[in-house]
Amino acid sequence: PYLYVKECFEGMLYGYEHASERVNFFNLACEGATSVRRIAEEVVAGMGFKPEEVELKFTGGARGWTGDVPQVRLDIEKLKGLGWEAGYDSDGAVRKAVADLVRQMKAE
Repeated sequence: PYLYVKECFEGMLYGYEHASERVNFFNLACEGATSVRRIAEEVVAGMGFKPEEVELKFTGGARGWTGDVPQVRLDIEKLKGLGWEAGYDSDGAVRKAVADLVRQMKAE
């Protein structure tokens, strides 16, 4: 799962402000998961290209590069129990980040 950076900060702050224990830990994540291919497709679309105009190439084989962790699943129930949830699912967080970056590039 990819978490939008603003929501990451908000989740950390929420956990700090709402946990009753002096020392605590939380998994910060959102619902869903997004593949590297999906991220590449979002970047291509966000930059205004048509999918057929761009050839995506991946290295590292089916599993990725040495040491890569192909999937990560975090238990987010502890922070949800305090009342915090990310506003974007993983795909939505990727789309938002791509849109923000493209908007920033156009402004420069």
